[in-house]
Amino acid sequence: MTFTRTWYDGISYSHPGRHPGYISIVKYPEYEKLPLGFDLKQNYPNPFNSITNISYTLSEPAHVELSVYNMLGQKIATLFDGEMSAGTHSDRWDAQNVPSGIYFLKLNVGNNSIIRKALVAR
Repeated sequence: MTFTRTWYDGISYSHPGRHPGYISIVKYPEYEKLPLGFDLKQNYPNPFNSITNISYTLSEPAHVELSVYNMLGQKIATLFDGEMSAGTHSDRWDAQNVPSGIYFLKLNVGNNSIIRKALVAR
């Protein structure tokens, strides 16, 4: 039996069925499609009062540091620092002990980083 790839999602294939003119489709849902790089999503909710959710994606296992900085560039919190598997991950920031204002969420993955703005509004 010859398999022919007909979709470009990396997990779907078609092959000729037993009956001429028919095509069977085989999908492998157990393989999650991984992102091509890494990304830090915008926190939600934003602005927020005390707690916000932060999610990020990794295409491969890596050492990750997720930190929060104030407007002066001072690190005020480290939400995660360690090895993380590929896929989508999320953390929560409880900011009830910081004053209202603009903060920066920084995701370091290897020698690369992404920064997003977060607004604490009371």
